[in-house]
Formats: sequence, C-alpha cells, structure tokens
Amino acid sequence: MDNRNMDKEMTTIPTSSSGAWYIVRIPQGWHVWTVRLDEVDDEEETGHYTMWPEVAVFLGRAWSAELGKPSTLLRRQLMDHPHGFPRGRVVVSSGAATIFSGLEPQVDALRPFIESAFGVTGHARWQWDDHERVISEDKRAVQGILGLAEDWPSVDAEELFS
Repeated sequence: MDNRNMDKEMTTIPTSSSGAWYIVRIPQGWHVWTVRLDEVDDEEETGHYTMWPEVAVFLGRAWSAELGKPSTLLRRQLMDHPHGFPRGRVVVSSGAATIFSGLEPQVDALRPFIESAFGVTGHARWQWDDHERVISEDKRAVQGILGLAEDWPSVDAEELFS
C-alpha cells in the first residue's frame, strides 16, 4: 500500500523515517498524505513546498468529478495555497521521533495513521509548531476552490509572522 493513501487502513512500516505530512479533504473524507525521507532520492523533496505540487495534483484528480471541473484547473488554482490544510513533519534522530504539528488537538484521531506511516507508532513525541499552522488566507482559498463549507482552525498570516 502506498503510504500516501491511508484513508482507512493502517499499515505498520517496520523502519522509522523522517518526513512530512498533510491532512487534506477529499470527497470521501479527510485523508493523510505523507512523504517519507527514506522513499525519496533528495531530502528536499520532503518539504511542504516541494511536496505541495504533488498534493495539488492528487486533490485535483480527487475533486474533478465531484466539482465537474478539469483536474488541471483545480491543480493550478490550488498551487499557491500550501498552507490551506493541516500539516506537519516528523524528525527521527538517534532513535527518537518528534512529530511537529500546527493542529495538535484536532489531529488526535489521525495520530495512529501518521505515526504508522513513519514507523514511529507509540513512541513519538508530539510538539506544537507555529510554522506548521494553517494560514487563514490559504484555507479560505482552498475552501472556495473545492466548495467546502467545513471549517478547521487557522491563523491570520499577520498574526503568525508578526
């Protein structure tokens, strides 16, 4: 199973790895999208800015039929909004794992999926990180593009970067 497609089932991955994750909304519900450092050739591919284009392609395809719009149009519209969904990163160093999240209280139900995807189930320390927070302007853009009435916590960019 591709660990980027962990909607319902969990897979235990035997080795731990650093990486990054998003929690994105698709027509069927919330979806955990991950990129493990040990799965890519270049460590820079695990950053949110470098993984967002791939996430935008996935979202475009996932929403195309539902919205009756071409997936390429949706992808282009989403490209400038990498802070629109909850996200985080995993750092594994010397056997210890820390998961940085900007949405800690709301991510509780998805913790097992995220921990399993990175092979750190049950021994990761979760830590709040302002850098991983959802930015309101990007969230509103994503909600408009995908027609989502559903809301999730976010912060204004001025508040975050002041």
